[in-house]
Amino acid sequence: MIKYKLIPYPNTKFRIGKTDWYDSDDMIHSDTLFSGIVNCYHLLYGNDNTNKLINAFQSGQIKISSLWYGINIKNNNNETEKCIDFFPKPYNIRPPQKNKEDFQMQSAKKAKKIHYVSKETLEYILNSYDAETNTFPVNLLNDNEFNHIGNEFVYTKNEFDYSFSSTDKIKKLVTESKNQIDRNTAQVKEDDVGNGLLFQEIDLQLQSFKENGYVVSPYMFFLTEIADEFKVPFNAAVCLMCDEGIGGERAFGKGIFKDVVDSEYFLFNNKTNQIYILLSLLNPKNELEKLRNSLVAYESLLRGGWSNDSRKKNVRMITEGSVFNTDKLNGELIDVTPDNKEFGQVFQNGLSFFV
Repeated sequence: MIKYKLIPYPNTKFRIGKTDWYDSDDMIHSDTLFSGIVNCYHLLYGNDNTNKLINAFQSGQIKISSLWYGINIKNNNNETEKCIDFFPKPYNIRPPQKNKEDFQMQSAKKAKKIHYVSKETLEYILNSYDAETNTFPVNLLNDNEFNHIGNEFVYTKNEFDYSFSSTDKIKKLVTESKNQIDRNTAQVKEDDVGNGLLFQEIDLQLQSFKENGYVVSPYMFFLTEIADEFKVPFNAAVCLMCDEGIGGERAFGKGIFKDVVDSEYFLFNNKTNQIYILLSLLNPKNELEKLRNSLVAYESLLRGGWSNDSRKKNVRMITEGSVFNTDKLNGELIDVTPDNKEFGQVFQNGLSFFV
């Protein structure tokens, strides 16, 4: 397994559409990452080699996760004390039972705000699985075992023995007012009296913060399993993607990274081997029987978007953090080519990456 660590410029913004321009996702999913890599691969190696790359994804020779967050923690001397990688919080976590109902409800509400768990925390959750109830009886609010960054991120005291209470976050959604553009005419839309129409565009922004003598700086990373013959060109495409950018409005400098570092990566041993967590989006179009027998807890979302000036077909995906009792589902590359597109196919990545 290889980890690609993508280091952003300070206060980098990302235009990651969720349903339209007036909202934003708070992470970069595996289908967006796939599109960025494939487009850059095509720029470098042309049509024939890109088709080979897509076939390698379809055959399982290449697998990628979604993009996740990590943090570098430095002290006053600018020395890195710790790097912590975060993954999706699995669904079906249930705080251990308490006697008081109000305490249970309060804990459940706070735990619901947690979206990302560290590598050690994820291992702890996996190995706590209760097969009888199909739940993970873990109290992520236990201050004797876990520390936090704001409400969203949890890591173990063993990973770093300080909890950041700062209200600043390593990521936030920022709003900009922009003109509405007609996609057919490329002109600003106007109201009845000729005034330009505005809308509120929301972007994802990464930022560092300081607390108690520590500087916390975010990065993004993804994991991949890749056949040897594709490693060198794949690496080149990822490096180009960091320069070209990922997501929308790249011409305005959004989605750009200043550096990329790849390294061999060992996640951990899944000691139970009876439960698996999805680290990518998944579309099991041709595996519905397997899906019915393997799903434990999940959520889904609708993925769409644009290819140049044409709207792609919408696809329903199972989300990251969903829980399965097998990792044998492969998923699909879904053809979402717009009906009016004159040449080339457009694929949405619904291939799985499990841990």
